[in-house]
Amino acid sequence: LAAQLDCPSENMPLLASPSPQSSTETDVDAVPGIPDGVELPRFPQQLVDVFRRGQTSFWGKVKMVILFFILFPIRLVFIILYGLVYCAAACILGPCLPPKTKPLPPGLRAFVKFVGMVLGRSILYIYGFLWVKTKGKPDKNVKVLVANHTSMMDCLYLLFVWSPAFVIADFISRAPVVKWFTRFQQCVVVNRGKGNNSDALKERVTNPEWPPVMIFPEGTTNNGTHLAYFHTGAFVNGCPIQPVVISYPYWSFDPSWSTMHGAFNMLGLLCQVFNQMEIAYLPVYHPSEAERLDPRLYARNVRAVIAAYGGRPITDLAYKDKCKYEELAEAYEKAGKSIPQRTPQRRVAYPTVPADAYNVHMTRFQSGADRAYLDTDQAAIMATPIPSVTPPTSPSSLQSPMGPLGSSALLGPSPVQPIPLHLDS
Repeated sequence: LAAQLDCPSENMPLLASPSPQSSTETDVDAVPGIPDGVELPRFPQQLVDVFRRGQTSFWGKVKMVILFFILFPIRLVFIILYGLVYCAAACILGPCLPPKTKPLPPGLRAFVKFVGMVLGRSILYIYGFLWVKTKGKPDKNVKVLVANHTSMMDCLYLLFVWSPAFVIADFISRAPVVKWFTRFQQCVVVNRGKGNNSDALKERVTNPEWPPVMIFPEGTTNNGTHLAYFHTGAFVNGCPIQPVVISYPYWSFDPSWSTMHGAFNMLGLLCQVFNQMEIAYLPVYHPSEAERLDPRLYARNVRAVIAAYGGRPITDLAYKDKCKYEELAEAYEKAGKSIPQRTPQRRVAYPTVPADAYNVHMTRFQSGADRAYLDTDQAAIMATPIPSVTPPTSPSSLQSPMGPLGSSALLGPSPVQPIPLHLDS
């Protein structure tokens, strides 16, 4: 699906999906056991563009060393104090918690929500996120929220705004402090790569006594410049979803977690004078009948909306490709070779779709007329009428959800001809 990543920057599309062979063109499984004298396999550029973090400059490293002795000790003391308070509260309230299969009583839920709001925003202050630029408004009535996943800080701010039940991997839920957090927030624990985990979400979205569910459909973090493959767990129930776009503009230290060890990522954030975060609450996405019947279609279209707003290329790389990147990076490091640089088109920038054009996008999406119409040319969009199209009634009548670049990604018949995708903003 559109592997032309070497195209000139002036023709760089808004959405760029890798070819299915992009992450498998090297035998990654054989990397750890490469004999001496044997040439290393080529590092796929796709993996570099999606998972390699931004590099800190020399003067940025000097600044971090200085702040390590000035700011880091103070911030570390506050983090330890917050951890002790949270552990004490967990020991006191732990016996009051109901079984994992039942929601919290209203009074206890209100208290947990208040603690989560205070805790989430306070820790963000400690990490240097003194202010957060927001656009749009969160809808408190929505039961399912989805967002791109870049950093551990994503969870803290969403905890402050919604205090939701996060969907987390089982190995994370077993960590000492996170274990209590999982119980209090009534998080949904899933086994990555082991069967279908969507059944655990069905009761959560239908029972109003449960808190809203926060899902990162990518299932892993990347460097924040792309949208990775969206899993269908958040979309199988066919309920309305509010997409959230999270961005981290930076000058020195890249806040993205990606392939960096979590402890070093937190250390780098603590050694900055301040960090930046931008949050955009997009309008609630109401699925069409075709999307309710096909979760894969629903996931692709919601990802397309987030990509259109955030100006990020789309890729179908997933967690397994991130593991391949880490294996190759380790092999290159042992061999004394440097990892290739990201392509210039993948610089850290977050262009946004103009407001009027985005409103037309949402009109098209909500009307079911053209759910992958993602051109950023406002004049062309405004000049094209919105047709009335009845969506197909069964998944068997759907076309391929994602076509090649420049071709229609429509899911069902539509008289609208696609406009070539490009990035002008």
